[in-house]
Amino acid sequence: MKQRSKFKTKITKAKAKPGDKRLNNQFWKQRSKHGRDTIFETPEILWEESCNYFQWCDENPITKQELLKGGENAGLTKDIEIKRPYLLQELCLFLGVHTEYFNHFEYNLQGREDEKSKDFIQICKRIREIVTSQKLSGAMAGIYNPLITSRIEGLKDRQEVTQQSEIKVSVSDSEARKIAKSIKDSI
Repeated sequence: MKQRSKFKTKITKAKAKPGDKRLNNQFWKQRSKHGRDTIFETPEILWEESCNYFQWCDENPITKQELLKGGENAGLTKDIEIKRPYLLQELCLFLGVHTEYFNHFEYNLQGREDEKSKDFIQICKRIREIVTSQKLSGAMAGIYNPLITSRIEGLKDRQEVTQQSEIKVSVSDSEARKIAKSIKDSI
């Protein structure tokens, strides 16, 4: 036996008044614009703000404590300034957007033929190239850890090793010979 809810559900249809613009689901036509505003009005604004981030990185190095290993101050620590790496994640925080937004923004520009979109694509590519170049050159100069940099950039050191060998088995028992032969045939 089905139990009934003690609350009664009443389904009502919206009653339209004469002249109601929501009839037939046409309310969306009343909007003056569709979608939200873009965060970057022009490619120039995106480039200018990215340059501000790069300048901020250059003017605000990271302070690292390093242990002194020799001399009369051995065992003490000293603050050393290290150039701050350009990171896409930090750039996005600086710009006030998520990394996912930036990637989605760049992806949605692909295939568009208008000049503004083409300019945005060029700026996004330039930003990515600057970020990558700065990290890689810093890693090669020993400023940044090369292993971490290569992982962040998705670089891999691949070596393909091929080895061929032959297996010879000597068996005295006839049953073992059958097993060895079936193994050899399966290889």
